Amino acid sequence: MLGTSHKIADLEGDGGHAGVSSRVQAVVAMAPVVDFCGFKGRDPKTRFDFLGSSFEENPAVWAKASPVTHLSRDSAPFLLMHSKTRNRSRCWSAARPMAFPPSS
Repeated sequence: MLGTSHKIADLEGDGGHAGVSSRVQAVVAMAPVVDFCGFKGRDPKTRFDFLGSSFEENPAVWAKASPVTHLSRDSAPFLLMHSKTRNRSRCWSAARPMAFPPSS
């Protein structure tokens, strides 16, 4: 999330460092979830507990928690790594928007 959410004020929190940017220069992530909305209809309890509702109950929360939602050309560069045992086509389809961000 830090690589794409630097422009989202309500994700900044209130940790007492309002004058310090939360923007990062790069992101390295191992097997990340980049689009929670891609899991709609397959809500394991861990995602439900993390997001507080099912996709059907609150799709906006699921979109807000998805880094791909906030992606733009000025987002930090990403290195996404996956293991050999994961379904590569599924990993690529989830990560593809990270490689080709919108031109906003």
